[in-house]
Amino acid sequence: MLGVAVGEIGLGVEEFYDLTFEEFAEITTAYFKKEERVYKNGWEQARFVAYYSLVPHQGKNKRLKLTDVVRFEWEKKPIVKLDREVMDKIFPKHIKGGTKNIHNDR
Repeated sequence: MLGVAVGEIGLGVEEFYDLTFEEFAEITTAYFKKEERVYKNGWEQARFVAYYSLVPHQGKNKRLKLTDVVRFEWEKKPIVKLDREVMDKIFPKHIKGGTKNIHNDR
């Protein structure tokens, strides 16, 4: 932890030892969130440059979007996997036997 506090975050050794665990946890959480924003911002700037270098070469009827150049992992929508319990909550039992007909159970 001292290495992260002093080497990565830039705290002094004395500052680190004066912190409670909760304070250090808050500082590291904020620091790594900032680092993630900087990382994503760099990639989004690179995509922006690539996009504007491609725009003059697109066809007259073609509308290039930023996500056509590259779609980043953090832009993808999460896939929600529905299990039997969740499906039964969405489709109550009084609707043709709940999920029985949806899953084609025999």
